[in-house]
Amino acid sequence: STQSTGAVGDTVVEVEPNKSPVAFKVEYPLPLRVVEIALGAQFTLALGHCGILWSWGINNHGQLGHGHIETVTEPAPVDYLGGLQIKHIAAGYWHCLALTEFDVVYAWGWNNKGQLGLTQENAMENIPVALFEEEVEIDKISCGRSHSAFLTKDNSLYLSGWNKYGQCSRDFSEEHFLNNTLSGKPPYASDVVDAVCGPWSTFYVTNSKYSSNK
Repeated sequence: STQSTGAVGDTVVEVEPNKSPVAFKVEYPLPLRVVEIALGAQFTLALGHCGILWSWGINNHGQLGHGHIETVTEPAPVDYLGGLQIKHIAAGYWHCLALTEFDVVYAWGWNNKGQLGLTQENAMENIPVALFEEEVEIDKISCGRSHSAFLTKDNSLYLSGWNKYGQCSRDFSEEHFLNNTLSGKPPYASDVVDAVCGPWSTFYVTNSKYSSNK
């Protein structure tokens, strides 16, 4: 098969059926020491040591954050985050999160299930949007396929997105949309020290004796 989505750069990779994938070097247009990588569905995020975020690949839902929906075949800086020092990134199937040095979280990409923490009226954001209107300091972010987790510095956990399998709430409603901003919704859990999303699940650890898998 042939890799031509741009998710690994503009190099086309030929892979024979039933053969192992081929590892190769991605050539960056500028010298860049990468400190974190996040992978979505046919797109890539790379965080540079200087806090600059780069993205490339399929962009049909604005998941690259470049202000358009065209495929990008080589790494390009997310200019809409210009001036911000990014310290952590996360990618879902078609959406992304970035956490700044000031503990502010930005979201962009597909929002058909509310995974950006915005109402469904905002079906897509092709530029990064800041979440949490009030003074909420985010400590960790994580993305599932179509849901997101936001852990604050005061150990409160917020969840947003698709909830068909209960990944965001115990009530198993189809969606678990937050309000226009995450600050309008009470946290899902408190006393949480860590949280991570699987494609269809959310796992978090509390300070109590037992951890929880919701």
